Amino acid sequence: MQLPLKDAKRCIRLFSGLDMFALETSNVFKKGQTIVADSINEVRLEARLVWQNDSTFIERFIRSKKKLSEEDINLLRSWKGITRSTFVISKYYPQYAAFISLEDGSVYGVLALTDSFKEILPKNPPITVETSLFPYNGRIIWDGLVSISMVSFDKNLTSATNNELETIKKNGKIILQLSNRSLQKKEETKNLYSRFKDFFIRNLP
Repeated sequence: MQLPLKDAKRCIRLFSGLDMFALETSNVFKKGQTIVADSINEVRLEARLVWQNDSTFIERFIRSKKKLSEEDINLLRSWKGITRSTFVISKYYPQYAAFISLEDGSVYGVLALTDSFKEILPKNPPITVETSLFPYNGRIIWDGLVSISMVSFDKNLTSATNNELETIKKNGKIILQLSNRSLQKKEETKNLYSRFKDFFIRNLP
C-alpha cells in the first residue's frame, strides 16, 4: 500500500520544496518566529494550503528552481488544482487503501508514501480524514498531511460498506488514476454516498 521508497522520497522532496517556497513567499511563517515541535505539521498544512489554493503558485515555483528535471516539472504541473477533501478510509487491500469521497461517493485506491497508513492513523478503518490526493505515475497517492476525525462507525454501517466495496472492486470500478474518474458511474456508488451522508447527519452536531 506504499510507493517504492525512491518514488516516495521524490514526492516528499517536491512537497517539501513547495511548502518551503510557500513559507518564504507568504506570511504563514514570520521571520524570527520559533516553530515548536507540536506545531510543525500545522505550519506545513498552512504552507500547503497556500500553494494548493493559488493557481499560479506551481508555475512560480518552477520558474524559481532552475535545476528541476523535465520529469519533475511535468509531475508538479499535474498537481495543479489539487485541494483538500474529506474521505472515509474504509478498508486496506494489499495493493492500496480504499478512500470513499464524502463529496460524491467516489472510491479511490490510494498509496501511502514512506510511512504506511497503519503507522500514521490511530485506529483501523473505517476512519474519516481530511487530506489531499495527488496523481503519481498512473497511481494515486496522499500527501501524508492528514486531519483525523475520531467519529466511530457502527458495525452495520461498516459491514454494509465492506460488502459494497467488494462488489465495486470485483467489477474493476475502484478509481486507480485521477484521470479515470469517469470509470465510476454515480449509480454504482450512490448507496455508499447516501449511507455515509445519512450517518453524519444523524450523528454530528
